[in-house]
Amino acid sequence: MSFPYSSVRASLIVGNCRNVAVRFTDSPNMAGGDIRDRYRTHAVRVRLNDGAAFTVEADHTWGGRDLKLSRRQITARRLKHNDTLMVALDWYREGRLVWRSDLVGLTLVAAGCL
Repeated sequence: MSFPYSSVRASLIVGNCRNVAVRFTDSPNMAGGDIRDRYRTHAVRVRLNDGAAFTVEADHTWGGRDLKLSRRQITARRLKHNDTLMVALDWYREGRLVWRSDLVGLTLVAAGCL
């Protein structure tokens, strides 16, 4: 990405076995979405491994660093047998961006998720 976003990085966060989020180093500057009370809901495209992409609802609290993926659509159990997770989103002035997370070695069993 170009300045001022060139240093933004992302990582995958799995919390309490049901909450999956993409955590950015800075608050993501996403375009579009539906405004709610102190957060915005976005439709993002997700792909597991090389399968077909599908749309997932994601929430971003204003000023926060996390993009929380829908708990009904993306869970720790769903990630279990996959090697990659790709999330495509619309970033302000950058267009469509794809964030890729390597799931190999993701420790879900130790956390009591599976």
